[in-house]
Amino acid sequence: MPFTIEEFHDLVRLLEQHPEWSAELRRLVLSQELLTLPELVKGLAELQQRTEVRLEQLSARVTALAEAQQRTEARLEELSARVTALAEAQQRTEVRLEQLSARVTALAEAQQRTEGRLEELGARVTALAEAQQRTEVRLEQLSARVTALAEAQQRTEGRLEELGARVTALAEAQRRTEARLEELSARVTALAEAQRRTEARLEELSARVTALAEAQQRTEERLEALGVMASKMRQDLDALLGIDLERRYRERAASYFQRFLRRIRVVDHEVLALRLDDAVDAGTITPDEKEEILLLDVVVQGQRDQQDAYLAVEVSSTIDTDDVQRAVSRAALLGKVTGRPVIPAVAGRQLHTIAADEAAKRSVVCFLDGRIVVAP
Repeated sequence: MPFTIEEFHDLVRLLEQHPEWSAELRRLVLSQELLTLPELVKGLAELQQRTEVRLEQLSARVTALAEAQQRTEARLEELSARVTALAEAQQRTEVRLEQLSARVTALAEAQQRTEGRLEELGARVTALAEAQQRTEVRLEQLSARVTALAEAQQRTEGRLEELGARVTALAEAQRRTEARLEELSARVTALAEAQRRTEARLEELSARVTALAEAQQRTEERLEALGVMASKMRQDLDALLGIDLERRYRERAASYFQRFLRRIRVVDHEVLALRLDDAVDAGTITPDEKEEILLLDVVVQGQRDQQDAYLAVEVSSTIDTDDVQRAVSRAALLGKVTGRPVIPAVAGRQLHTIAADEAAKRSVVCFLDGRIVVAP
């Protein structure tokens, strides 16, 4: 058995009389998904808030890691400069060692020549001893030369001692250099390991950021889907509210419109359609104009200033400028059919400020919940 409009009106009246039945009606009419939608939206909002907090923390950690990486790179640059300086110092050391080796070799050759000369000198001394008797003057000269050679030898040995000490110092310095190079190599190895760990953590962090971005995208997609569902529900609710408002203004026309008309009666839609058909047949209006007039939500007939008059009412939950313009144009078309004054009117629950200004400018009556808020 079909559900008629009168039965729907009866149901609405019963719900107005018994508000506690509304929750049960919603449970029967709406799906479980729609009933749980508020809780789901609330949960998603909390999840989104936690996600943003975690993203803020993650951003701070990424910033700290970037700063640590920058400090590490600065220290590596400093270390590289020190290693370069050490390499240059080592190169200079090797050059000096080459020079010192050359000098030691030269000294060894000089010592060998000295020993050869000493051998030669011994032979000559022997010869001189044999010839001592023959030439004391030459012996004296030889003694003086031997003394000079001994002093030269002593100086040579002193210089060799000094050279040995310098060679020992250089060897010690070389040992310290090698130790420092070992230490530096160990520190470079440790830095490389720390860099490897840092890169591994950055890879892990990048993967986590990617996962968070994907989760965020899924959250936004679900929120968008919920937004579409909420928009559709809102449209369905506005349609139901519009139907209920039309019913109220039809049923209470005598109460709501009494300031403008006396002997009020609502024009039945079928009666209006028959009259419009006559007007189309007579050429008073076009079929398109007839269709436009039939879109009026409520048409009220009565008397104003001792003559017949009409109210052409556009009903909408939220009244905007389009509603005002439709009321004006459809009232003008209805006036062509009736040949009587037609007052344009809009009715609803809310009224935009711009729509109120437009209604006042175009002499359109505005009703909110049955109360007049704008009157010409």
